[in-house]
Amino acid sequence: MPIDIGRALQSVAIVGAYNTPQARTLAGSTSSSITLDAARGALDQAGLTLAEVNGFNVSVGMSMGGDTSGAFAYDCGATSFWIGREVPGVQAITDAALALAGGECDVALVASGQAGIYTDRSATAPWTRPSNEFIETWGLHITVEWALPAQRYLHESGLKPEDMAHIPATIRSNGAVNPPAVYFGRGPYTRETIMASRMVASPYRLLDCAMTSEGGSAVVLTTMARARDLPATPIRLLGAGRDEWGPPYVNPPSFSRTGPVDTGCRCCLLPGRDRTRCRGCVRGIRQLHL
Repeated sequence: MPIDIGRALQSVAIVGAYNTPQARTLAGSTSSSITLDAARGALDQAGLTLAEVNGFNVSVGMSMGGDTSGAFAYDCGATSFWIGREVPGVQAITDAALALAGGECDVALVASGQAGIYTDRSATAPWTRPSNEFIETWGLHITVEWALPAQRYLHESGLKPEDMAHIPATIRSNGAVNPPAVYFGRGPYTRETIMASRMVASPYRLLDCAMTSEGGSAVVLTTMARARDLPATPIRLLGAGRDEWGPPYVNPPSFSRTGPVDTGCRCCLLPGRDRTRCRGCVRGIRQLHL
């Protein structure tokens, strides 16, 4: 019988979520130590221990995937466990939730941390220079690579860079008033602030691009049945959606053909969701990772 994904996801809850300190650099921390700190923080909030985790999706520094999660689980003393293979983000949470709903694990940990990697400040961050075509050979990096479809999008839509500048301005201004954020105390940022920053790769200016920072974060999930016995107030999942097209770093990128598309709308089609009342159901907005 077909699986009711919406009902399956709603049988799962988030019972712990934790961010370590975030900074441009965290002296004395490594990717391994900051990831472990994040995991322990989320588990403490949930009232659980590492010994009770039997589902792992863990990224350490620039290492991710099954091998990294498996190594972390082994170091934690786990003997039989589920391994998630999705990259950190909504897709990793959804993957873990489905594993829990399917009985593949009882407590799932999704964690990621990074510190001490970006040491050569005369070069772009190492994660912006993966071993893709045109990068190792010609020195291209991710910001430049994504500037190409951005120029195409502006051309096809008739928009100008200043028409989009309110987006990074809003993101940075939010950080300016959030005490744990690296940007706390700066700003406020305006459209004019963004447009006054130096050009990196047209149409992207410095403040259009994601800043580099260090820190870790983790989320702990379990079934609603298990969550009722924990001290933390469970946050039940309502639904999730994901839609992609093709490998964006291999084929010529285009906003109309790559990246998440309309996932908010698909999420709202799940049981019990009223699309007309969903503030997150906004078409045409896509996220770029620079």
